[in-house]
Amino acid sequence: MRTSTAALLFLCSCQVPDSQQDVIDDILSLGAQDGVAIALASEGVGGPTVAGPFAGRYRVLHGATACSSATKGQGNPAVHTQGVPTVGEPLRIEWTVNPTAPYETTRPAYLLVWFDECLETDISPFGYRGCTLWAPFDRRIYTVMPSAGGVLTQNGGRLRFSWTPGSEFVGRKLFSQLVVYSPGANERDWLLSPGLETWVGN
Repeated sequence: MRTSTAALLFLCSCQVPDSQQDVIDDILSLGAQDGVAIALASEGVGGPTVAGPFAGRYRVLHGATACSSATKGQGNPAVHTQGVPTVGEPLRIEWTVNPTAPYETTRPAYLLVWFDECLETDISPFGYRGCTLWAPFDRRIYTVMPSAGGVLTQNGGRLRFSWTPGSEFVGRKLFSQLVVYSPGANERDWLLSPGLETWVGN
């Protein structure tokens, strides 16, 4: 796993390959490019506009089964939200990496972020027992690593996403899902949080 003191960004203009395993590995891989905030801002260029008031909201996306660990003491990463997602105000999204012991140790983790649509895919057959991937195969996926002062920060067993959407994101759907390294949890040693759908309001 690659690490950096700067935020890492993976841009994937995915084409569905012959093997579904390949595309899942592609989405869940890590790349190394700086500029997360710039990339997120560029997503708003030419995006849909909403006339009049629009109420923002969060919606947690749960798969048919829990992405739980085979190892005692490790559970499905949980997502927590506060308030209403509103243009010009920081999003209040936090993930608990290990709900059974939030401040046990810092576990390596990264965040998948994308826009507009999601696709529910059971990835149990590919070594992620009980896990659901919500990222679609044909969208640009941003992979964000925690970093001090970045859009994703980590403090012990908690990670916080800090990003302030501009007016061009009103009515736009932002999706996110945390991927956490958990040795022994399954064949691939990674757990996925529930997905999160964020509609930005004004």
